Amino acid sequence: LSSEPKLALKWTYSIFVFSTVYFVLINEFKAEQKLRWIKIFFLLSILLGLLWGIFVWKLAWNKPRLEIHSIGAPNATGTYLGICLLYITGILSLRYKKLYEENIKTSAFYVAIFILLIISIVLNGSRGMYFGLLSSLAFLGILSFIKQKKVTFLIFFVIILISLTVGGLFYPELSSRILDPSSMKDRLSNWENSFNCFLINPLTGGGGSTCYLDPDNLFLTILSRTGIIGLMSFLYLIYCFWKQFRTNRYLLALLIFILTNGIFETSLKHEPAIAFIITLFLIKNEHTDS
Repeated sequence: LSSEPKLALKWTYSIFVFSTVYFVLINEFKAEQKLRWIKIFFLLSILLGLLWGIFVWKLAWNKPRLEIHSIGAPNATGTYLGICLLYITGILSLRYKKLYEENIKTSAFYVAIFILLIISIVLNGSRGMYFGLLSSLAFLGILSFIKQKKVTFLIFFVIILISLTVGGLFYPELSSRILDPSSMKDRLSNWENSFNCFLINPLTGGGGSTCYLDPDNLFLTILSRTGIIGLMSFLYLIYCFWKQFRTNRYLLALLIFILTNGIFETSLKHEPAIAFIITLFLIKNEHTDS
């Protein structure tokens, strides 16, 4: 529907790709053995990405802000790291005792990934990811405490908050990144430009090629590129997600992360979107409250 069909086609193709991934997963992979292999390879991909980001990108190459280059820019990497950390936190919170009793090596593997993820988010410096991660963990922590009187998720919330605080004190790059107002000014300017693009063609969006520049905001991206029709469709999609998964607090926490992180980053695109879809599939098969 957009005014720039060639550019809109690229976005449509991206949506088609990660939607297809989800449709294939939910229809073709139901056997326990297949689910196990998907989980194993997903966890190994997380581990390889973290080892690359920490030991090659940061330590060997001394690059600013941790980035897993195949995923994208630091903010896109931050979205991916936040999704993975939320997933690993859920496993450790609910199944660590069982994992420890069954296989100490498996439990040590999860703890190792968790520690590497904590180091990675400190080195990454994505403020939108921090906001999304703390918001989703606060949601899980409060809900778990109210319903079950459990404080596990609140403990993880505190661990991550302390890690970021200590990182800001002893890692100058993180503190300068968090306190730097210039990037926020640039983001506000991008938001204004994106909204002006929406005003050019409010119904279906897309005024020109410049309107397809990333405004670092999920909602403004949809509004400027697809207009009111696209935004209403997206809001309806969120409603359908809530209606289908409202009994699964972990999937709701994943949605909260995407939406709150989406205030500062176009969070649902490319590799982070695929990570979101795979994590959604894995959580759906692991944690069912109803």
